[in-house]
Amino acid sequence: MSLTAKQVLVLFFIIKSGFVTCAASKRFNDDVSLVLRVGNGDTDNHVIGSRSKRDTSSSGAVTMTNLQVVSTIQSHYAKTIITSVMENGATSGNGTETSFMVQIPEEAFISSFNMEINGTWYASAVLSKAEAQKIYDAARNQSQNAGMVSSAGPSGSSQETVKYRKKFNVNTNIAPGSQVTFVLTYEELLERKLGKYDHIISVRPNQTVANLTIAVDIDEPQGLTSLEVDEPSLPQASVQSVSSMVKKIQYSPTVAQQQAQNAVKGIDGDFIVTYVLQDTNNGGVILVGNGGYFVQYIAPTGLSALPKSVYFVVDISGSMSGQKIEQAKNAMLAILDQLDTSMDYFGIVLFDDTLEYWPDTKSLVQATSERISSAKSFANEKIKARGGTDINSGLVAASQALKNQPSSRASIIVFLTDGQPTSGVYDTKVIRQNILQETSGTGIGIFSIGFGTGVNSDFMRAVSYENCGRYQFIADDAEASKELENFFRQLGSPLIKGVQVEYSNNLVDQTSLSNTTKCLHFSGSEMVVVGKLQSPTCPSSWQSRVTGQGKTTNIDLYSSAATCTNEAFLERLWAYKKINSLLDQMNALSDNDVLKKEVEAKALNMSLEYNFVTPLTSMVVVQSADYQVRNQEDLFIQSLGGGMNSKGTGITGSGSSTKCLSLVLFVAVMSYMGINVQLGF
Repeated sequence: MSLTAKQVLVLFFIIKSGFVTCAASKRFNDDVSLVLRVGNGDTDNHVIGSRSKRDTSSSGAVTMTNLQVVSTIQSHYAKTIITSVMENGATSGNGTETSFMVQIPEEAFISSFNMEINGTWYASAVLSKAEAQKIYDAARNQSQNAGMVSSAGPSGSSQETVKYRKKFNVNTNIAPGSQVTFVLTYEELLERKLGKYDHIISVRPNQTVANLTIAVDIDEPQGLTSLEVDEPSLPQASVQSVSSMVKKIQYSPTVAQQQAQNAVKGIDGDFIVTYVLQDTNNGGVILVGNGGYFVQYIAPTGLSALPKSVYFVVDISGSMSGQKIEQAKNAMLAILDQLDTSMDYFGIVLFDDTLEYWPDTKSLVQATSERISSAKSFANEKIKARGGTDINSGLVAASQALKNQPSSRASIIVFLTDGQPTSGVYDTKVIRQNILQETSGTGIGIFSIGFGTGVNSDFMRAVSYENCGRYQFIADDAEASKELENFFRQLGSPLIKGVQVEYSNNLVDQTSLSNTTKCLHFSGSEMVVVGKLQSPTCPSSWQSRVTGQGKTTNIDLYSSAATCTNEAFLERLWAYKKINSLLDQMNALSDNDVLKKEVEAKALNMSLEYNFVTPLTSMVVVQSADYQVRNQEDLFIQSLGGGMNSKGTGITGSGSSTKCLSLVLFVAVMSYMGINVQLGF
């Protein structure tokens, strides 16, 4: 492969400036860790590095000298590269361990994690937690340069202890006098909520950084109508508007500006880019890229909202005591005011080890000002923490109340809990079966909110997946009430029931499609379908159809044109969406279901082929020629997220010194994603 002049220029910029573009990582679980190690070979444990013994009395300090985050957003698909550079000021002795935390967006995949020492690049490995810890400890005890990323949550949890993201520990050990660059790349599809796209970068280096830079480049073919940047500290970010479609954002706080927020820890917050796109034809925007991969973004406008029937299922068990129960109550009071008194119906069931209804039975009543006031009085009086957690009874009761609602209405369950079943039915698989007995064929959507620590996210995600809804984790922090209100606001205006997207068999490979159905489509949201054409070339004509049930008439929208592009990212977006769909399907199937093994095999093969870290895959590097980066073209491909597949190579090749910007990228990525990074020198 030969690099074009443009690619060489971009590669030079990446290496010299330390900018890296990261993409999001998806769903690490407790059984998976990522470990990276380098040095002089030890073929037994695959740890490479110097052999000096660890000496905790070594003088000098570990400092982060550079932290650079570069995100590139193309058609809502974001690739983020975090580069961090760490230095050990000690001149002798053994390593000192430093801890960092990295937060990764829930729907993101890590696609690469690399380390550069003295001009030589090394790739990471994803192993079992026990094996990763063993390898890391061995390297650390011998003062070898090493790094490890592992889930930070307790065993059995889903690590969703941080708002918006999963949390990971990153442990690194860097030899005295060394300077190391870490580069982490993750990829994610930005989700449209309330008509807006948010790209959130966590900036929490836990110290001031001499060179801290964040760059976000946006390229949206639809064109932007508004753009907002919320910085965690001064200065204001600079925004260059190249065109209505292309925006370039840069943020570089000085050390003094970082210290103004916290003299010791520096910046501790989120860098948030929010933008709105121009309205398009109701049939959707279709992009076709290299190899015939395509994406269709569907967000119809100008439709009237459907009337909705909402049943609130709220956990008031003892574990909700303190701040959480007050936040749930405050949110409930605010949410009730969002009901449409002209056409909405609603009901409430509070559950601990018993059930308490408003009104007195589990029937629904029309939302009127008087009834909303009565429901608020009920919430004020009755939402108090007590008893066990009978999730089964609460959800079954709500499902029974909704299943006889008129088909013209959007039936929604809003389910909030902070824990696991401790009363009634304990087996979560049985609970799911009981719910499906009530909801099958009804179109009832269960929208689940995991609140605070201790949530069984896998169970709640499966319940929502099986019942036309979605799951969201909300941390029990100071903004929890606001987050709960925003979650319900997203459900405020259902526009279409029973959405189906159809493509011509002659045009599209039907087996390549992601999910083409959606029980409920809400105003401000977006349906995204990816697939592959029968031919790798862009077609001269297009044919797709979106159907569903609107408020007053059936919806029937046609698209007859697609935009052709040479962008290669559409294939990765296709793989990203397909793997996500397969993982959701796999998690919803029982362990003894034959189909589950087939789905798991498909997800595994795609994860390996596209170099995505998922709960099914591991990244591995071994001291061998198979894992060596032989030239800078390989390094360039890796930095762009192409990575190495299961047959490919890691990154252990020599190259010119790059001021250890890889470590800067790594720490930046870790910071951005909320992962705890431990650096040992």
